[in-house]
Amino acid sequence: MKAIKSENRINVLVNKNFVIRVSEMIGEYWWPVDDDFTEFQLLPVYSEPKLTTAKKLSKFVDDDLKSKFFEKALNGKDLCYVFKIRKKLRIEFHGK
Repeated sequence: MKAIKSENRINVLVNKNFVIRVSEMIGEYWWPVDDDFTEFQLLPVYSEPKLTTAKKLSKFVDDDLKSKFFEKALNGKDLCYVFKIRKKLRIEFHGK
């Protein structure tokens, strides 16, 4: 079966240069800050990340937010970008 070419060139660039992983927060736990176990901080626990494409990312966020993420990832110089949305959703862009 032949692959269907995308009309959106930004999606093509993102899929070509980045791996997109999406995970959701499932809870929180207390972690000790020092060796004496006197101070603790609350850290989030995320689910196993799921791989997704640029087109399927619209299931999780709206198109305006999605275009902002793509613009930052494509125009930036880092290999990894992490976006946290509403403290429940984490989207990671890893460069290939």
